[in-house]
Amino acid sequence: MKPAPLEPGAGQRLEELAYLALREALIRGDFAPGETLAIRSIAAALQISVMPARTALRRLIAEQCLDVDAGGTAIVPVLRRAEFAEITSLRLVLEPMAARLAAARITDAELDEAARMSRLGAERRAVGDEGGYQLANYHFHFAIYRAARSPLLLSMIELLWMRRSPVMRESQPYLHVRSADLHDELMLALRSHDEQRAAAVLYEDIDRAGKYLTGRLHFPDGPERVTGIATLKPLHPRPHPA
Repeated sequence: MKPAPLEPGAGQRLEELAYLALREALIRGDFAPGETLAIRSIAAALQISVMPARTALRRLIAEQCLDVDAGGTAIVPVLRRAEFAEITSLRLVLEPMAARLAAARITDAELDEAARMSRLGAERRAVGDEGGYQLANYHFHFAIYRAARSPLLLSMIELLWMRRSPVMRESQPYLHVRSADLHDELMLALRSHDEQRAAAVLYEDIDRAGKYLTGRLHFPDGPERVTGIATLKPLHPRPHPA
């Protein structure tokens, strides 16, 4: 999985673009728990100078989206069991709230997009493509959360996903044996604009997954140092050779 390509627009700076690219990658679960995000590696991957890469990483550290090792290098969070439980409890409040708001405000076009992502996720999982499923699942959920039309609520959910997505990436072998998800039922609630049902279904989905994983995941005591910066797409793609 790769961050979506970004090009500077009016008033945009490289610091902001680098921040958005890394933020998006974290939410999607592009990085593994404990992965080192060195400034020079990020700068090289995005084809930008060191300064905007450093600024973006510092901002994510300040927002507690990234942790810092003993040497001061940014690392992708490695969740302890208590933090995983806390994140799940917060998700059980915020995400059903977003589903309830979305049920009242979602448009037909947004419903169609969420349904498309739900179908794509099912197709990817059916052929054993857990990475493809994870990406489709991300797009499905955030199509709904954006439809809530609540920017502050959305940013709070994004923060939780930035810390939980790496461990969810590692959880795909476990999730593969989960009982059928509730996406179809959630889509029915959204299409009928049933606010209470939409919130209840999403609550059940998060709660079911959280309880299942709590009993099966291994929560390591320390970060594993792995590589994967190459998954980042440059902000300025190199021109094709003539």
